[in-house]
Amino acid sequence: MANIQKRPNGKWRARYRDLDGREHARHFDRKVDAQRWLDEVTTSMVTGLYVDPRAGKISFEKYATQWEAEQIAGEAGTRITDNALRVHLIPALGSYAMASLRRTHIQALFKKLSEQLGPGSVRNVYDVLVRVMTAAV
Repeated sequence: MANIQKRPNGKWRARYRDLDGREHARHFDRKVDAQRWLDEVTTSMVTGLYVDPRAGKISFEKYATQWEAEQIAGEAGTRITDNALRVHLIPALGSYAMASLRRTHIQALFKKLSEQLGPGSVRNVYDVLVRVMTAAV
């Protein structure tokens, strides 16, 4: 359910409830802008492209830890994933919010790793990072 209301200060408040029932609101100077925003959000929800605006605020460490706990893999895959996260990815990227991770952060990390590890190990760490980030998207 979405609606638009005029506030006492003259602004227009547009609000909607997401798929989990949480309310989101924004304020606009013009009613047409509020309606456009609601239309875009509604379209993304109907088409399955909706992304919670707060989702990117979770830290890489928290997301990766939750992601790892949900994985189903053999013993070797579990060891590779745990090692990549615990030893390399979380120490380097753990404090960043998911939305604030940039290509430059990743490039700097893998340049450093390529100087310390063999190509196969670097590839394992990269594969784990790709899986985490793909799941996040």
